[in-house]
Amino acid sequence: DLDRSLSIFEWMPDGKNFLVGGNDKTRFGLWLQPAAGGKARPLGLGDVKNVTSLSVSKSGEIALTGSESNRPTELYYLASTSST
Repeated sequence: DLDRSLSIFEWMPDGKNFLVGGNDKTRFGLWLQPAAGGKARPLGLGDVKNVTSLSVSKSGEIALTGSESNRPTELYYLASTSST
């Protein structure tokens, strides 16, 4: 159901979901995609236009480096997929 060109793919610690990312119009999008199929849930990243790297901890925390159109690359942190 997710019709995007994806560039990031990570298993989530629960083993039931993937974290996938790619271009979403003029921004970079992240989605939580159930491994069993079904609709992906978008995660909010604000005005982030580009993500260069991403890591998921054993407890599901997400750290990524990304940039906005008027700012240099910075470190972003999501405490969980429900904190967006």
